[in-house]
Amino acid sequence: MKAGFYGSAWADVTARENGCGIRTPQELYEALMNCWCAETCAPRMRDTWSLHHPTWGQCSITAFLVQDLFGGRVRGVELEDGSIHCFNEVPRADGSLCVFDLTSEQFGDRILSYENCPEQFRAVHFRKAEKKERYFLLKHRLFPALMDVHVLTRPALELDMGCEGSVTMIPFSGTVSGPLLEGVVEDGGVDTQIVNAAGIRHMSARYMLRGRLRQPYGEGTCRIFVENEGWSDWVVPMPFRTKPRFMTDHPDLRRFLQEREWTGEGSMEEDGLHIRFYRT
Repeated sequence: MKAGFYGSAWADVTARENGCGIRTPQELYEALMNCWCAETCAPRMRDTWSLHHPTWGQCSITAFLVQDLFGGRVRGVELEDGSIHCFNEVPRADGSLCVFDLTSEQFGDRILSYENCPEQFRAVHFRKAEKKERYFLLKHRLFPALMDVHVLTRPALELDMGCEGSVTMIPFSGTVSGPLLEGVVEDGGVDTQIVNAAGIRHMSARYMLRGRLRQPYGEGTCRIFVENEGWSDWVVPMPFRTKPRFMTDHPDLRRFLQEREWTGEGSMEEDGLHIRFYRT
């Protein structure tokens, strides 16, 4: 596939280690061609998105995803309607800057001015909940889940304190599959959900996985302890996102699991509740 994005001729920076084997902006561009969709398009532009114009409305979430893989800065061109179009500026090993824009094709033959553009920050852009959701959706379409835990729940224990809140403890077991591990959720797992007087729900699940590692992550069997936390207002949204931490008895996995940031995503499907873990 011939890349048509701005900067493709000189985008020679190298990506950080990642689960998809992506090394260059060209390879990322080609992979994203299968990931951009109407659901990842900005809502105000979604009605005019099509497979013939896949980069339409994808700029900010794509630029922050590029930053995850290549580092550098996200910068923004101010357009005539007051909106900001995001692109990337990544330092090379020799200190020079590589400027490229994976979603420039949405402007057709028009060449934007990429000089002296202000830096853009995800803390500002992701104040819009829909944009943060689209970023995670694009990232999860690009990177397969490291593990998929299929949860089998048992009768819950409940403590209802009326307007003061409640505590629900949900025992569970289940199975785990995915690129990392194939196995089971051992008996003894519990999801504790505490709702305080303000209606804030704190979810904290602790459980043990046991199974056989899959290449290239290692050989043999292992156990992985999971502590998975999340918060929500009142009703738990679907999908919901959590912050997991892992511990393991397998020496080859310890640094891999403990020195990286992970995101959990839970969703109800036909066969029950699934928790998937992704690289943040």
